[in-house]
Amino acid sequence: MTNQPPLAELLRAATREQHQQLDRHPLLRPLIQPGIRAEQYSAALAALHGPTAELERQVEPLFQGQSGPGYSPRIRLLAQDLARLHGQPRPYQGPLLKLHNPAQQIGGLYVLEGSRLGAFAIAQRLEQDLPDLPRDFFGNGGRRGWPDYWPPLLASLDPSQYPDAIQGAQQAFEAFIQHLSACH
Repeated sequence: MTNQPPLAELLRAATREQHQQLDRHPLLRPLIQPGIRAEQYSAALAALHGPTAELERQVEPLFQGQSGPGYSPRIRLLAQDLARLHGQPRPYQGPLLKLHNPAQQIGGLYVLEGSRLGAFAIAQRLEQDLPDLPRDFFGNGGRRGWPDYWPPLLASLDPSQYPDAIQGAQQAFEAFIQHLSACH
C-alpha cells in the first residue's frame, strides 16, 4: 500500500498554474468582475464553445451505455445562450486534443466539471450585471451529478494510471488556454 495522495488532490496540484492562467485570461476575467458588458459576455461564450465541445466529445466514451443521474454535457446550453445573444461560436483553434484512454478522459472530465462548479460564481455575477441575458450555460453549474459519478470514476483507476489522468487534465487546460489566446 502506498501513501499516494488522492487523485483529485494530485490533479488540483498538477494543474494549479494552468487553472490560474485560465482564470486570468482576458476573455474570461470579465465574467467574474463587476460591470461586465454584454459584448464581453458574448465574446467569452463564443470563445468557450470550441474547446468545450471538443473536450465533451472526448470524455463522452466514459458514459456510453450508462443510465440514471450522471454527467450532463453543457455544450447545447452554451450554444443556446450564444444564439440568443446573436453570437457565433469561434472555431476550435487549440492543440489537437486526444484523450486516448479512460484515465486521460477522467483528467479531461476534471477540467469540465471544475468549470461547472466555478460557473456558480459567474452566474451570480451575470444575474447582478446582466439580468436580462441568457445564462443557462453558467446557471447550470453546481454539483449536479458530480457526486454520483465522480467517486466511482476515481476509484476505477489504479494509482499507476494517475499520470495519464494528470496528463489528460493538463491537455484539457492547455486546449482552453491556447484556443482562448488564439481568439483574443
